[in-house]
Amino acid sequence: MVSRVDPGRARDGDSQRERSCRGEARVIRAGVIGLGAWGARLLDKVRGSGRFEVIAILDPRSGDSPARGVACESAEQFWRQPLEAVFVAVDPRVQGELGVEVLERGLSLFIEKPMALSLTVAEQILRLARQGSVPFHVDHLVRYDALHRAALDGRLELGEMLGSVHVRLGARPRPGVLPHQVLMPHDLSLMHEALGPDGDWTATRGPEGTILARRVDPLGRPSLLWSGALQASARWSLYLGAERSAFIGEGCFLRVFRTSKELVDQVARAFSASEIAALRDRLLEMTPTLEMSAEGDALLESIFAFAARVETGAPTLCDVTDGYSVTLAQSRIDAALGAPR
Repeated sequence: MVSRVDPGRARDGDSQRERSCRGEARVIRAGVIGLGAWGARLLDKVRGSGRFEVIAILDPRSGDSPARGVACESAEQFWRQPLEAVFVAVDPRVQGELGVEVLERGLSLFIEKPMALSLTVAEQILRLARQGSVPFHVDHLVRYDALHRAALDGRLELGEMLGSVHVRLGARPRPGVLPHQVLMPHDLSLMHEALGPDGDWTATRGPEGTILARRVDPLGRPSLLWSGALQASARWSLYLGAERSAFIGEGCFLRVFRTSKELVDQVARAFSASEIAALRDRLLEMTPTLEMSAEGDALLESIFAFAARVETGAPTLCDVTDGYSVTLAQSRIDAALGAPR
């Protein structure tokens, strides 16, 4: 059985899309900080959402922005604009500090993952979010992906979660930032939602700049992350349920299988790149009881969800606590590797 799902139905961004199309939603004055490859894409999506009027743009890399309509020549000029919300998508090394400044100014914040590389900065953001009452949104494309939502929301009837595996390879190296520090936060967040944030970490270096990390789960559930700069790109996840398990490949298709003891054992034994590759091969060979595919734009859904939060003015501590727990887990993985932060 193959079915197709709407990416927005499980999240609060769905009604926002419909209201925007009907011209009923209030337009929110926003600024965008960061015009790198991802920041430029984010800017286009924000403008195209119909929910935000971008009145200020700043690129911290050069101190000003390209001539894209509302460029600011300095940070001072940017902050003088009558902003209601700010989108931040910059170098992960400074992203958290900018998030702190946005919250200190009492503005709604949309920040890319990782929320911060520094645990100290993440603690500042957590404290400000708890003290204030402004909407806070950590962008998480995979959280707004229909297939992951189907697995995490219980609609696939997987049963109690026994473990999870997340593979995300093919990062472009950046000066001063390790590839796994950019890639792992998304999958750490998924793992925390599926299994909870508790547990310590072990980590080893793999081929071509990859990192293989395993969580020492308090309940003994196998939790595995593999990410980094391996040239051959790969992106897949496995949610291991007591009744059924869901394999999500390349973010566009999902297969559900009956869970077997052999599959659980293979996940628990996968400590190397070759064993992870063998696990993926086995998953692709298994006969599914259900297949699904998804179409849609997860980034746009995330923007619509943020608009809903800004419109209601409701603070959302679940996002900031998730962002903090991800930074904490990342710091433990880096400590196990002796990696700089």
